[in-house]
Amino acid sequence: MADLEVSVLNDAQHLAAQVVELNADEDVYWKTVRLHSLFTDHLIESATACGLFAITAEMTDIWELHPERREAAAALMREAARDLLSTDDEGLDAYVVRWKDRLGLPEPRASGRRRRMPGWFRDHSSTLAPATTRWPELHKK
Repeated sequence: MADLEVSVLNDAQHLAAQVVELNADEDVYWKTVRLHSLFTDHLIESATACGLFAITAEMTDIWELHPERREAAAALMREAARDLLSTDDEGLDAYVVRWKDRLGLPEPRASGRRRRMPGWFRDHSSTLAPATTRWPELHKK
């Protein structure tokens, strides 16, 4: 069972319903940013919130860093929101695993040691991991 409070899941699903209903891609992006902010508020208390944070961060990063792929990124944001709407508290951990896998996000290390941030995050010298590992459908040229 997920460690996210039911009220937070309800708030997230309310925002997800809005994401699904929006027509303009930019509105979808900004509502997903709001979802990201909601999960940010609960990072310390919930491992599930950390996973949801990583998922929304990846989606908004694609929007921000690859303007030519915004339509596909918005479509994925809508799909993730639809999936969240059909997820209950019991299925939330599976949702996180499924979407982290879909987006090619790594699992945390079991050792508990902090990992050094990847170079693309530390110095912004490159945008994302190699195209073969993260969002392959969006990294096609």
